[in-house]
Amino acid sequence: MTVSSTDTAENISTDLENQDVPAESSPAPDGVKGIMDVVNTTLGEAPEDAPTSMEQDSEEPAPENPADDQQPAEENELSEEELAKLSERTQKRFRELVELRRAAEGKVQEVQMELEALRPKAQRMDELLGYMHTNGIEPEHLNNALSITAMINKGDYQSALPVLENLVQQIRHAAGEVLPPDLQREVQLGYITEARAKELHKARLSEHRAREMAQMQAQQVAEERHRQQMQALVNSAASAADEWSREQAKSDPDWNLKQDRITEKVELELHRRLQMGPENYPRTREEVRALLDQCRKQVEDEIRRYAPAPQPSKPFPTGGSASPHSAAKPKSLMDAVNMALAAE
Repeated sequence: MTVSSTDTAENISTDLENQDVPAESSPAPDGVKGIMDVVNTTLGEAPEDAPTSMEQDSEEPAPENPADDQQPAEENELSEEELAKLSERTQKRFRELVELRRAAEGKVQEVQMELEALRPKAQRMDELLGYMHTNGIEPEHLNNALSITAMINKGDYQSALPVLENLVQQIRHAAGEVLPPDLQREVQLGYITEARAKELHKARLSEHRAREMAQMQAQQVAEERHRQQMQALVNSAASAADEWSREQAKSDPDWNLKQDRITEKVELELHRRLQMGPENYPRTREEVRALLDQCRKQVEDEIRRYAPAPQPSKPFPTGGSASPHSAAKPKSLMDAVNMALAAE
């Protein structure tokens, strides 16, 4: 019996329609989307070399404006007709993915709203910290000022009054209005007038403040110079360590097995030296390489100490001995360990 090609094609098409096969297990014919295409469509991501819409023709050119592809989630969801072409399990999975996407979008919106609400507060905090840094206001000073303001606002004047009087007295001393004991004695003895004593006292205070300001500036310059030196030292050490690591990676076939352990030992050693004092930190490229070589030797000693001992060779059943060239030589440390374990 002869079967035409047309009948065969119709039978195959009928079998495929009646067969309950998940969409993702068989390739999709032309014009019908596969499972990955449908997932990408649901999530708003069009697959490569594929149209962004179920009804779009494959030969239609892609839109020139990328913003045109950004459609709302509702427009990217599958229609009831498209869902009907999929199995129940796939439909359920699609609905779950859509719900997950909506929930994620809601979380993102909540976080964005919280960030927008925190932005002005963060800006005000930055302004306050900048003002405190510019005027030399310590956190303790700010806390004292806020405490006094709180007492006054609450009407607790009995508690605020002694604090304010103490502050006024400190300001009078700083302004030179209160004479020190030596000038008070000279005024009492009539050597100088009170006005002249205040002038001398203010001159002393001004000179003292100038010295303190100069010392503070010199200290700040020294601290900044030290910070720059330490930063340059760290950068130089990091550069030397990177160069040394590249050399080891080229020359040592077991470098991947040792690298993490060597890095750990170097970090511990640097921390120990910094605890002893910054002067113990390696300051030249030669000192850095010496430290790295020391840590590498320690790691290699650990590997040799924990490596399995070589096993004696077993005689052949014929009574002969194995040729010294019959066994393959290990090319790396891992090969030696594996060969030693296999010989047991």
